[in-house]
Amino acid sequence: QAFPPPGLAECLERVDPSTPSVQVLVMCGSSDLYSYKASIDLWCSRLRGVHVSAVHTTMPIARNGDMLERGRTHILIGTPGRLAALVRQMPCQFKSTRFLLVAALDAGLRSDAKRLASKLAADVQVRCVDGTSLVEEQAPPSLPLGGGPLGVREESLQQAEEQDVCQHLLRMPHFFVRAHDQGKLQHLSSVLDAVDFEQAVVFTNTSQQASELSRTLVASGYPVFCTHAGLDPESRGARLGAFAAFEKRILVTDEIASRCKFPRLDLLVNFDVPQDSVAYAHRTECLGKSPTAVRVVSIAASLADEATLTSLRELLGVDVRLVAGGCLPTTDS
Repeated sequence: QAFPPPGLAECLERVDPSTPSVQVLVMCGSSDLYSYKASIDLWCSRLRGVHVSAVHTTMPIARNGDMLERGRTHILIGTPGRLAALVRQMPCQFKSTRFLLVAALDAGLRSDAKRLASKLAADVQVRCVDGTSLVEEQAPPSLPLGGGPLGVREESLQQAEEQDVCQHLLRMPHFFVRAHDQGKLQHLSSVLDAVDFEQAVVFTNTSQQASELSRTLVASGYPVFCTHAGLDPESRGARLGAFAAFEKRILVTDEIASRCKFPRLDLLVNFDVPQDSVAYAHRTECLGKSPTAVRVVSIAASLADEATLTSLRELLGVDVRLVAGGCLPTTDS
């Protein structure tokens, strides 16, 4: 499907780069944030002087505020809770906002968008990205966007998403290989060289490990982006967006990229086994392809790592298979 849809293209083309404030808001879930930003960035490259930014709840809100005060953001993409918080704390930055776009046909997002619109100027148009107006729909029962860090509605949506994630997990093939600490890099290289993948993400447990591993892979000739919690939000966003746009095939990261969905991603490698089942599940949300067309591979360097992986069967119903000899089965087996 062509991007952007005609309704979204119309809104983007009406942005005035000479007005130093947010004119278009795009509301989406966290898993779609960077894929939307990459697509809108690419399309807006033809519009001279138009700048696109992304915000979500893993970023310090003070940095989001500093970014908006610089007056270089014309299109702002964000999750419902963070957009609501920014509008509440910095209303003057949204006086020029004329469009609020919902990036999905999810009823919860649409309801959040209409509640957020009530905090903006009276002439703000609330639309789906396909151009459909939402103003003629009856407003939902009052559920505050506050009521907690992400709001009541976003919390209920998150509970539903967790159930979907578990179903998604059960359909994926999960493997692990045994390695000593000094052998982990060799096993990672073997996986990257042996598996036919379109894009891969490699997770570590710390920012320092992500940086060190990225440098090692780049020195070995692998096409790698690296992002982690130690980078500033703008740098993280730029790298995640570039990866989503398929500028490179491998992303090395810590937990900062978990739950960010990438449409072409079909291989996930846990260079460091996550600390618990929740982190394991959240990492797999990156995988944008069909569950039967992906692989999740963990490198277990200790008995504790193996115990964590074994516990997934009891906690999530996921069976992580030991790969004998380091040879991964095909996705059809």
